[in-house]
Amino acid sequence: MGNLLALTHHVDGRQVRRRNSFFQWIKGQGNGGVIDFNNKISQELQLSSPHSVRLINGKYYICDSAILCVKIFDKNWRYEKSISTNGYPRGMDYCPQKSLLFVGNSTIRKRYRHLLKRNTFNNVEIFNLDNHQSISQVKIDGLEQINNVYLMDEYQSRLLADST
Repeated sequence: MGNLLALTHHVDGRQVRRRNSFFQWIKGQGNGGVIDFNNKISQELQLSSPHSVRLINGKYYICDSAILCVKIFDKNWRYEKSISTNGYPRGMDYCPQKSLLFVGNSTIRKRYRHLLKRNTFNNVEIFNLDNHQSISQVKIDGLEQINNVYLMDEYQSRLLADST
């Protein structure tokens, strides 16, 4: 079994707040990273709003939702590069047979739309991991946000189809 890791928005346990107006405080996104429970080590990765860590081909892929990207780290947690996404990435899964990454991107929540000027929509975006390019996306209506993406294998898909 591998290491037991926790992905966290605030590695040091403190959430920074700043005053937006006389009456309103805004929560800071923090210093997101991972906590390795086996080694009792915290790794601050300067992630703004991390979601969904995946180990793919010896590298860690983490959704950094606040800045609309998937960040890639080597096995020692050194930053390598970012892949821009068409929305706020909140979850992902990997298809090794086709070297594809499926990323669930969320739209801006209604309560934040007045703060942000970017127009996004809920979608699942597909990336070719050989060149980290977006090759397709599927728009998904009727949701406030996407929380994660899971690929089902052929057996699971057949079971689901047979049960309906």
